[in-house]
This record gives sequence, structure tokens and C-alpha cells, in this order.
Amino acid sequence: MLRALCRVGAILVAGIIFYLSSLPNDPAPQIDIPLKAIAYHFIIFFLLAVFLLGSFKNPGKDTLTAVVLLALWYAATDEFHQLFVPGRVASAKDWAIDSLGVISANILYFIRIKNR
Repeated sequence: MLRALCRVGAILVAGIIFYLSSLPNDPAPQIDIPLKAIAYHFIIFFLLAVFLLGSFKNPGKDTLTAVVLLALWYAATDEFHQLFVPGRVASAKDWAIDSLGVISANILYFIRIKNR
């Protein structure tokens, strides 16, 4: 049951990412240091990775690698998608922040598994 909920969570988070990336202007207000945008990118991709990890029964190293690659691929396609949305741009910086969220989720998950 938990794995099924995680799959639904992963699909919902991916949908939210796509929807927000489809908005004509960046919904995160930009200030001198765009902390809200950084937090959004990190947290949303952290959640995506957590839900993806939770979708598998007893994920091992191969699963962790697959989740990282899948989430980073989705982050890259999200940035590519923004090239076609008025007022949006693709950003390597955003992808890097997304990557930190994904990798952080995997590291915490790996630590949790090791400490069992």
C-alpha cells in the first residue's frame, strides 16, 4: 500500500513540476538572492526522489542509481521544456539545485538503510 502511495506521490510531484514550469512567468519571486526559487527547486526534487525511492521494495544500489538518473533526467527535461514557455529560460543553475535535492534524498535514504 505504501509503495502505491509513493508512486501516486511521485506522479503528483512530477505533475506539479510540469504545471509550474508551464506558467509564463517564474512563480517564485526573485530577490537579490533568489532563496525561494532555490528552496523550491531543492525541495520539489528532493520530494520527487523520496517518492520514487519509496516506490520500490527494498531498493538497493542499482535502484538508487536508477532513481538519481531518472530524477536528473526529469529535471533536465523540465529545464528544456521551459525554453518553450514565454518568460521562462532553461537554467543550468536550476538543474544543479534540482540535482542537489535528488542526491540529498538518496544519501539520506542510503544512510537510513545502512543504519537499520
